[in-house]
Amino acid sequence: MEDKVFDNIFKAVETLEPSTRFLEVEKGNKNLVMSNNFMIVEMPNGKARLLPHMLMINIYRGQTKDWLIQPNILRDNLSKEELIINNIKIIDYELVLRSHPRVEMAIEETLDIDFESLAQHYGLKTNLVDFTFDIAVAAFFATNRYNSEKKIYEPVEKGIGIIYHDLSIAHNLDEYSPLGIQPFKRPHKQKATSIKVSDWSKYNQMLGKVRFYQNYEKSKMINEFFTGINELFPIEDIVGITDEIIDLNKISSQAIDIYSEKHNFDKQKLVEIIKSKGYSITDENIYKLSRQVRRNIKRNLKGSIAEELGIISSSRLNF
Repeated sequence: MEDKVFDNIFKAVETLEPSTRFLEVEKGNKNLVMSNNFMIVEMPNGKARLLPHMLMINIYRGQTKDWLIQPNILRDNLSKEELIINNIKIIDYELVLRSHPRVEMAIEETLDIDFESLAQHYGLKTNLVDFTFDIAVAAFFATNRYNSEKKIYEPVEKGIGIIYHDLSIAHNLDEYSPLGIQPFKRPHKQKATSIKVSDWSKYNQMLGKVRFYQNYEKSKMINEFFTGINELFPIEDIVGITDEIIDLNKISSQAIDIYSEKHNFDKQKLVEIIKSKGYSITDENIYKLSRQVRRNIKRNLKGSIAEELGIISSSRLNF
């Protein structure tokens, strides 16, 4: 199947999931709403994740071209020192998010929060790669390319797109941990998950691939489908917060302590590396939500994270 190139994206989707309702989009069904039905899964640490019912079948990744899958942190040829700083910034990101009212609510509800995956989905460089449980989401990213100047996704007109697919149950928990519902909207809307593997070149060879010819009209149909209620990038405060954090040249002493202990790395050496790259060190969180912002967020929160996201949850499984 990998050598075949299908006529268009919908033919590619049909060969992977012939019964998916997403195929109705090609027939002009503009009122189709993506499934919001999740199951409660108890993780090994005793906490819960809300996961799509398709969890045990496939995970997908759509790309407008067939290029090597690898984490964004590996694409920029960062130095060892830059990699260290980047990983400390991810720790700082978690420290900031832990004070966000939505995260506080999720922690109270014993939801299992994956802070590194949240960092990945909102734009920080990590060792993870995004996948999705929903083939429709993969179809969007396979047919729409991000315009960094306009900051929007635009339909692709020509070329060969690809959908990668993999059995989610083929991974052990050291490399793959299903993300499920998080306190923020984007991972939920994208039915997102993230994976980490030790050998990306080997993993690329293992992945299933379905190729198709790009078609502007088909790409546009999918682009228009993912607006309104099916929006994959909903407006939320965490986007602006993350953008500010990414641009900050500050590192917290607490994040340094955590990294030093976790990796058995000399703290003074870390401080030297950080300062040599132009970062300042603070004894407080690198970013603070104002009292007014916290009040506004709390005022708009509903009774639970599931209610907030409009999720229907049913069966319970132990992972």
